[in-house]
Amino acid sequence: MVATATKQYSFDEAFAIVEELDARLHHMPYHEDYERYGYGDAKELALALREDAERDMQKLGVRPFAVVNIAVLRERRRRNGQPVIITQAWE
Repeated sequence: MVATATKQYSFDEAFAIVEELDARLHHMPYHEDYERYGYGDAKELALALREDAERDMQKLGVRPFAVVNIAVLRERRRRNGQPVIITQAWE
């Protein structure tokens, strides 16, 4: 059994973690990657990166790593001055 993370992250901390994992893995992290690197199911990262993460995960059945990855992709586009047009099918 993999231990889940219990730390609360700020938005910037969570974003930096995912960016570091992406650079290390050369792709956006998969569910298994978050577990392998000690971030459990990525729920705490999702809660830091998206205000509606809890709703997305519970009511709509979206896995935490998906919430994290979409939030990071949106933030990358925003920081690069690109239009943030990534839609979420669950919205």
